Amino acid sequence: PSRAEVTGILGTNITLQFTFNVNITKNSHFAVYTTGQRKIAEYPQGKGGGVFNFHPKNTTVFYHITNLNLNDSGSYWACLFMDSGLLEESNKVELIVREENRSSTVPPMLNITTTPKTTSSSHVITVLVVSPVVLLAAIVPWLIWCLVRTKDKQQQPPQQTSNHTVQV
Repeated sequence: PSRAEVTGILGTNITLQFTFNVNITKNSHFAVYTTGQRKIAEYPQGKGGGVFNFHPKNTTVFYHITNLNLNDSGSYWACLFMDSGLLEESNKVELIVREENRSSTVPPMLNITTTPKTTSSSHVITVLVVSPVVLLAAIVPWLIWCLVRTKDKQQQPPQQTSNHTVQV
């Protein structure tokens, strides 16, 4: 059988739903059990009402618990007593009863906005990335200037220098 988990608040009412593989009628006989195989409610054939509710030709039984207590927490399931003498067990429901938050005022929502903070590691990365680019931007024009200057010197005709010797 499947298992469901239901949470109820202390002092309120709750309805547990149990499903079978056969149809439930007003002449069905079933009971609800809790932890420790303890029978807590029974629906004898044809004598309905009370804590049970179901719709004819349906496979589901509803069990109502009023004024929940903390000790109502536990596992619940229903058993259907068939005319053939066989017993069919429903799904199990795990009921968790919690105390209601007694605070009548709702604390304001915290609106947390985060702004990215620049850390020293991001400064280091920036310096490592920017420095080579700046250095390259400074070196490239200097290299171009040097190359142009050398070509200019090679293309100029050699100047003739005359050494006049003066005889005395």
